[in-house]
Amino acid sequence: MLLDVEVDRAVLASGWGPNGVDIYQLTDGQPPQFRQFTRTLGWWSNGVSRQDNALYLSSGYWGVQKIDLQQGLGAPLPLPALYAVQVTM
Repeated sequence: MLLDVEVDRAVLASGWGPNGVDIYQLTDGQPPQFRQFTRTLGWWSNGVSRQDNALYLSSGYWGVQKIDLQQGLGAPLPLPALYAVQVTM
């Protein structure tokens, strides 16, 4: 569910319930690029606003949650590396 669009970022509810938000970077003529996931404090966001490189989510008993935006122009963020572990007995 789309919560808000602030400048070049789209903020979407992530998962089941108020677990967190997905943040996508928007660029004209390009598909949205996933930039980050941030856990919320357990309440639905009532409002989103932006100042510089931070988003502010207002919600529930916890007041306002600050999210520092990750920068990333160009290629999408790489997926985490997977490491093989050999177990010997």
